[in-house]
Amino acid sequence: MEYSFRKIGEPEQQLIGGVAYRAQPGSTSTPVYDSQGDYVSDPAVLFDAMLSFAKRGMPIGDMHQDEADAYVVEQFLTEGEAVRKHGVTIPPYSWWVTIRVDDAELWKRISNSELRGLSIGGRASAEGIE
Repeated sequence: MEYSFRKIGEPEQQLIGGVAYRAQPGSTSTPVYDSQGDYVSDPAVLFDAMLSFAKRGMPIGDMHQDEADAYVVEQFLTEGEAVRKHGVTIPPYSWWVTIRVDDAELWKRISNSELRGLSIGGRASAEGIE
């Protein structure tokens, strides 16, 4: 499962937006796993992760390292229907994040497509599936 972002708004706004993660409730098909081999089936768990991120001050880092001069200006979790926003169709049960990037070097790396996606850092407990 790849979570890419796109530039949104006017260029001088230096905004990017994208799906940070997507829950897959009630899937009768094979789940789509993230890069760590995990997936979230319960949207409530994803909502709790989004709240936890907000409580921590919504830190934005560069490759999970030092905090970047960037900040979240919008985040939400879509419910059971796809949502059209910022010229993008956002799938159901998706955690969308819009970020303002003030760091000139980071914006340059985004603009030249060196950086192309979002990645959430976090901890979770796993439940066995039978």
